[in-house]
Amino acid sequence: MLEKISHSFEAGRRGKPDEFDSGLANLTAAHLLELNKDARFDLRVTGTFRDSKPLVRFSGEVSDFLLQTSHIYGDISKIVLERYNLVHRTELKPEDLLFDFNFKQNQRIGYYTLFVFSNIWSIL
Repeated sequence: MLEKISHSFEAGRRGKPDEFDSGLANLTAAHLLELNKDARFDLRVTGTFRDSKPLVRFSGEVSDFLLQTSHIYGDISKIVLERYNLVHRTELKPEDLLFDFNFKQNQRIGYYTLFVFSNIWSIL
């Protein structure tokens, strides 16, 4: 007998839009840490459609040495494409997805200075 009621795990396979976005941010963060364990970043990922194609926007702060890596944007695009096809059960090609990268450079000295000042205040 065929069931007509979709179970919760089936109905929520894709999750809410913000769950999908945060999942992409987590996968991207894991990749950045694979590239360099000392990487600092604050990623924001949002998705929408433009010209009937999915558009994925990445923004936030990323360590400057990661942004200088030549293949970083290609790696992130590949991660998103694989995850999008897996979750949505599609077979999109790289040209079917649009990307918008608006990363700002994150200087290490800023974090180090902040860390030192916070430790001084905790000692006082």
